[in-house]
Amino acid sequence: MNNHGTTDHMISEIATRAGITHEQAQSAFMATLEFIKTKLPDSVGSQLTGLLDGKEFDYNEVMKDRANIFREQAQVKFEELKDEAQVKLEELRVKAKDMMDKMF
Repeated sequence: MNNHGTTDHMISEIATRAGITHEQAQSAFMATLEFIKTKLPDSVGSQLTGLLDGKEFDYNEVMKDRANIFREQAQVKFEELKDEAQVKLEELRVKAKDMMDKMF
């Protein structure tokens, strides 16, 4: 990660306020940043470093990520519903066959 602007300023602030060396502050900052990124959706976490370096947040990337997650969830749900429908149709087929066998 290239430390520019905001990142360097934050590391300096951490070092000053905590009374630690710049290297210790940098390690603490990087560990914290990586931890925070693991708690965010990938599309947001991947942009966090850019935000700290003054880049703009890419909402389109987040929306694409969220749309992909929704699509995947919908696909799983559709497969579950399809499987349930197949089971119900088979049950109906068996019941209909039994009724037909009893009638004839």
